[in-house]
Amino acid sequence: MYGRRLHRGLILVEALMVVALIGLMAGAAIISYSAMWGSMRFKSEVGELVNILQMAQDAAAQSHRRYEVILDRDLQGYVFREFKGYSILDDEMPLEDPNVEAIQKTFFSRAVYLEDVEYDYYTQDELDALSDQNVNFFRFVTGRPGWQAGGKIVLLDEHERPWTIMIHRIAKPVELIEGNELIWLPQEAQDVPF
Repeated sequence: MYGRRLHRGLILVEALMVVALIGLMAGAAIISYSAMWGSMRFKSEVGELVNILQMAQDAAAQSHRRYEVILDRDLQGYVFREFKGYSILDDEMPLEDPNVEAIQKTFFSRAVYLEDVEYDYYTQDELDALSDQNVNFFRFVTGRPGWQAGGKIVLLDEHERPWTIMIHRIAKPVELIEGNELIWLPQEAQDVPF
């Protein structure tokens, strides 16, 4: 009689251990899957922005039209549209204004955070002055000869790791690089040795 109870108790303990082990494995799989899904979502959204920038560059090179991509740090998104000229009214709220003629308007999900944008034509002093102004709109314009200004777009993923989209002025493809890459800025006259 004592042997049967012991045997039943062992079977119950073994069954509970199997259930606990299955639960641990399922929990690990869920965590792994959610991390993979977040990474895939980030790469998908950022890949779409890279494709939009490249498409703007290619379309402008093949036509007499100019295109622009306006990034909005406050609303965490961007507008891709044909460039018609500079206008203060157009830049007020291009992502919120339903009347803005856009080829595409996109808002980032929580998987992507627009951290910073830098252009390659400012000196370090000008960049410091701009950072004090807390600029939230960034415009990249491209025409037949290439981008009006090159630069970089720094995005953060869900784990706050930086990724950089590099925009080169002349006919080099737009590229995505892991990390916060540096760009070459113009030098002051006194800093150039020749």
